[in-house]
Amino acid sequence: MYNGQRIKDLAIKKGMLLKDIVTKADLIESSFYQMIGPKGNPKASNLEMIANILECSIDDFFDRDFNKMELNDKELKISFDLQAKEIDHLKQLVEEKERTIQILMNKK
Repeated sequence: MYNGQRIKDLAIKKGMLLKDIVTKADLIESSFYQMIGPKGNPKASNLEMIANILECSIDDFFDRDFNKMELNDKELKISFDLQAKEIDHLKQLVEEKERTIQILMNKK
């Protein structure tokens, strides 16, 4: 999830003032501060410009919970495993029904 605070932190780490970023990116100051605020929703082009100024990756502006992502992957794998077992079970049922049909047809 996007985190505007990360832009502030990276600017401080690089010894830059936020005002310098606004000037170099040719942004409107109020828009920039709104963008890096808690409810900021910047355009990708603005993030790219800021990342170039801070000499970092756009990815640095986002928080990611890798443990949660791994858990989702495990849950997804379990879901696929269950579906595969269900498919195998359904195939066995169809085969059994086919055998029953053949037996009934041969009795006539």
